[in-house]
Amino acid sequence: LLKKISESLPPDIILTNISMTNNAITVSGNSTSEKSIQQLSINLGSIDNIDDFTISSIESSTENSTNFEFVLTGKYKNK
Repeated sequence: LLKKISESLPPDIILTNISMTNNAITVSGNSTSEKSIQQLSINLGSIDNIDDFTISSIESSTENSTNFEFVLTGKYKNK
């Protein structure tokens, strides 16, 4: 699963955390583009064992910054 996640990353995405529970997955990171964060959410949602990936939050790291911190969440189906 980690390999599939890493293959889904747009080039300007840096992941800072991936956590999984029984049926949930949370991915956190940084990007210079909100569009790339949206694309990552779409890409992750297309992975076989993951459903319903959504953007939980996007925040500017600092005032007037072009760097965004994000959290994405999805449902993990254990096959």
